[in-house]
Amino acid sequence: MKRIDKFEILDELGAGGMSRVYKGHDKDLDRFVAIKELRSELQSSSETSERFTREARALARLDHPNIIKVYSFLKKQNANYFIMEYVDGITLDKLIEKANVLPVLHGCLIANKVAEALAYAHSEGFIHRDVKPSNIIISKSGEVKLMDFGISRSLVAPDTLTSPGIFIGTPAYSSPEQMEGRDIDLKTDIFSLGIVIYEMLTGSLPFKMDAERNSRKRWHFVKAHRKNREIPWLLSRMISNCLRYSLSRRSGNTAALSDTLKKYIQKGNKKYDQKTLLVRFLEGENITATDKTVVVKESGMSKRPLIKFGFIFRFALIVLGASLITILFHNLSTNRFIKGPDGILEISVSPWGDVAIGETFRERVADEAVSISLPAGSHSVKIHNPFCKPEIFDIKIEKNSAKKIKILLKGCH
Repeated sequence: MKRIDKFEILDELGAGGMSRVYKGHDKDLDRFVAIKELRSELQSSSETSERFTREARALARLDHPNIIKVYSFLKKQNANYFIMEYVDGITLDKLIEKANVLPVLHGCLIANKVAEALAYAHSEGFIHRDVKPSNIIISKSGEVKLMDFGISRSLVAPDTLTSPGIFIGTPAYSSPEQMEGRDIDLKTDIFSLGIVIYEMLTGSLPFKMDAERNSRKRWHFVKAHRKNREIPWLLSRMISNCLRYSLSRRSGNTAALSDTLKKYIQKGNKKYDQKTLLVRFLEGENITATDKTVVVKESGMSKRPLIKFGFIFRFALIVLGASLITILFHNLSTNRFIKGPDGILEISVSPWGDVAIGETFRERVADEAVSISLPAGSHSVKIHNPFCKPEIFDIKIEKNSAKKIKILLKGCH
């Protein structure tokens, strides 16, 4: 196949169970496009054809910078196509394959853009139902796009193409309600996004790729910050809130999720705009612009070494000075070269509780004891569980010793 209508076919970009995607060139407008074709063996299926048409209509309605745009829909020689925006870049699954674990800041940048796209789609009445790394693409100019609304569902119109109790989606990234054939809502997309964020930042999936995940106990996972110590606890908690089995406890607002990610991004990045950060990361992974559909802006800084010699010299002086001060302090006042924590609080809480020291939250603790480093002296401990009576008490921590406490919360319901 050399041409489809006015579009010259240049290459095949990918293929799935329902369609093939080609790279094409629109000579009239002198631009590259992506052309999605319903597989020939499925053209006669009215249900599949309807899904394909519905995806085109859904994407045509959605006008957002982080969602792939649809330009037109074609029916030629008993075949269905739609013409989409072409993005020269890399899908997130391939990026994870190359990088294994993404830096926390860059993972949050990508997740935030996907969250913004989903928040917009939800506001327009659509659930994506298939959020996964292969449906997220990062352009070589630093843009993040969500694509493939082929199994999306309207929140308003009834879903006449999916029978009750039938699973539809990708098992590794699907929610409990999808796997169990229950009713779904926008929290399904939030669950899938939680899996994507977890995989970006830890290099692994939270759940086994098991199509038979049909009991609650099989949805347990290791918290993200325990897999990657670079992940801040509050960010790990946000991911866990996305992965709640219970819909009533799961995060339910994609816009609020985006706001949380933005706060972390603003805290972690004071220097570059977000696109530049992603471009620099892609360049570090040897992913650079290759054709005229993408312009990677030169920022001056991109040609400079990341660490200048002057900075290294100043840093060495600071380290040397700090070492001399440490040695002097060691000789004068202590027999330890590096001073460690003054004491340890070993605490376990049944059934579980959020432990705060003073006004500062420290850890969610259950039956398994958790060690918390504290300076010597008196401390106020507060334990909160919304289903139990709170516990508030004082403890005294002694230098170079561990204090063990077991708390049984009362009045639980």
